[in-house]
Amino acid sequence: MVRIPASPELARGIVEEDAKTCHDAIARERDRRARTRRPWQQASRRIVWSRFHEIDVCLFVFIKLGEISMKLAHLLSSIALVATVAMAPAALAQEAPKLKVTPLQKEPLTGQPDKEVISVIVEWPPGSGTGLHTHPGDEYTTVLEGEVVGRKDGSEAKTYTAGQSYHNEPGVVHEANNKASGTAKTFNVFVVEKGKPVSDPVKR
Repeated sequence: MVRIPASPELARGIVEEDAKTCHDAIARERDRRARTRRPWQQASRRIVWSRFHEIDVCLFVFIKLGEISMKLAHLLSSIALVATVAMAPAALAQEAPKLKVTPLQKEPLTGQPDKEVISVIVEWPPGSGTGLHTHPGDEYTTVLEGEVVGRKDGSEAKTYTAGQSYHNEPGVVHEANNKASGTAKTFNVFVVEKGKPVSDPVKR
């Protein structure tokens, strides 16, 4: 049922229960309201609706952009995490500085043709080392510059400085390192079995 605030004309139509009169009265009432409404009011209604529509659209776009930004940030964080995890093993597996070995001499041992004498100069960058290894013969080392830390398997480490020497017996597991901040240099002589590697790495 349509209810419109009554005017005298509309009231008479309803009381008389005259359908046509009531219908005409409603139409005239609507026309009267349309005529009495000022143009600026109609325009104001359109402007207000338009402004609310624009605000609603802006809010929708802002919310969607916020959701996209959050998803993008999450994606970038995931990519950064994956990249960090992927690069970590490579960083951990980075090799220590390598030794620089300069050969000096290689001659057969007099009276023992199955053995030979090999002499070299070894430069030890800071942080470098040999790792655990053995020799198929005797090793005689003299430190020329800096210092070298040597350790035989089962013994405590010992530091050798310039002018000091040490000896490693055949088959003894040992290692040497340069733990100082400067480069070290040694003179090494090996009396080993001919045709065999000067050193053999030991894996633990």
